[in-house]
Amino acid sequence: ADAGIRLTYIPILYERAGFGESEPSGEQRQFVMAPDVFIDHYESARETVGPRSTVGVGAHSLRAVTESSLEALADVSSRDGCPIHIHIAEQVAEVEQCIARYGARPVEWLLKEFSPDDRWCLVHATHTCDEELTMLSESRAVVCLCPSTEANLGDGVFPLESWLSQGGRIAIGSDSQATINPFEELRLLEYGQRLTTQTRNVAAIHDSHTGRSLFEQALEGGALACGQGSGQLQVGTVADLVTLDGESPVLAGHGTDSILDALVFSGHSSPINRVMVGGEWRVIDGVHTSGPEITKDFYDVVRDLWPETRDTQ
Repeated sequence: ADAGIRLTYIPILYERAGFGESEPSGEQRQFVMAPDVFIDHYESARETVGPRSTVGVGAHSLRAVTESSLEALADVSSRDGCPIHIHIAEQVAEVEQCIARYGARPVEWLLKEFSPDDRWCLVHATHTCDEELTMLSESRAVVCLCPSTEANLGDGVFPLESWLSQGGRIAIGSDSQATINPFEELRLLEYGQRLTTQTRNVAAIHDSHTGRSLFEQALEGGALACGQGSGQLQVGTVADLVTLDGESPVLAGHGTDSILDALVFSGHSSPINRVMVGGEWRVIDGVHTSGPEITKDFYDVVRDLWPETRDTQ
């Protein structure tokens, strides 16, 4: 609230270590929560958050929650019209274990048992077959791709070209949050596709400008996955705006048609000049209006979490 971020909070249910109803390991126990306690937490969060925040529900994965618990979360999402997120088909081993347990691939099983719709956000969905992609695109669910984490963990590459050609919706995320840069994620998404398909401009399905195509699709899908409307600039939507520094070298020589291409593909320096949230400027001339206080608070929290680093920073 102090930073002015419009937040979608998705608490995540985690019950077990794997499909075999195994007990969670020592490190996993800190994440475990009973379904009824989890739903109580969700209800409490809905009562606590401010007007800029949205609360949804999430299941870590098919392997980490039971079918009955996932059904309870789906009922909550349907009742309240809130987003529901789940990691799915992230690794080959997960697909193999799901087939052994349920006799179906993860996305295939989810589609059959739960009929996901546009409230659902499937994170990763890396290892999906053509039949799954076709059925999933018809559901209008969003697939959230996290290229930096998928590369970091060596998980694989999502079949983006096939998905987009069927009208599939995408959002982008960071997952592990080793870095938090939406433009870097979009760049990695496109470059990963080019490397695996040995073609260019893979995401330019609806627009000859790949950067703009990526940006607009991720904006629409991301807003939907966050339960934050359409992501469009139109009457009746919240005034969440970003302005760019027209004097930035990153944008030199670019006009309306290609400016988003430059933003996605040209370097790592950010040309963002101002950020408005709900009609209020929170970043001006590239500096947050409460920057020094927020930075100090962040360092204080990190030092409390890792006291051994206190003297080295």
